[in-house]
Amino acid sequence: MALCCYRTIHLTVLKASGIPSRKIYRSSKFSVVVSMDERIWKTKECQRNDPEWNETFVLNVQDSAVLHVAVIDRVGTGRSSLRGEMSIAIKDIGYVAVVEKAFQLQKEGRPRGEITLTLERVPLRAATAAERRAVAEELEKEGEKLLKQGDYDGALRYAQHALRV
Repeated sequence: MALCCYRTIHLTVLKASGIPSRKIYRSSKFSVVVSMDERIWKTKECQRNDPEWNETFVLNVQDSAVLHVAVIDRVGTGRSSLRGEMSIAIKDIGYVAVVEKAFQLQKEGRPRGEITLTLERVPLRAATAAERRAVAEELEKEGEKLLKQGDYDGALRYAQHALRV
């Protein structure tokens, strides 16, 4: 069993363009929802047809994680409409320190504009103490799961990796 690698990533949601709006006479209220596993991050609303957010989120992720990004248009009070979405596997961004890229949004298999994101891998050495602690806690949890399954070697590798963080 390979040792899982956790990383701290700074994800910046920069802007979107070419997103069809539902409203004819006024601008839309767009926001972006980023999800991974059961965790969710959301930008503030931007009331422009080509919205710009420039909001950064700090994510502790495994290399095998997949980020799901959705652009939402708030309709009235409390209702939202999906305008476009995309997914990106963390392993696909490689080991480049910073990646800024426009990703194609889709809805029902059709192109629905673009969203520009910046993904910055933070080396564990440069991570803050709180970020390192969070990574170490995740590693300890994974090690405990392996120990319960009887994989003592795997549990030991996770424990050693957590100590190095």
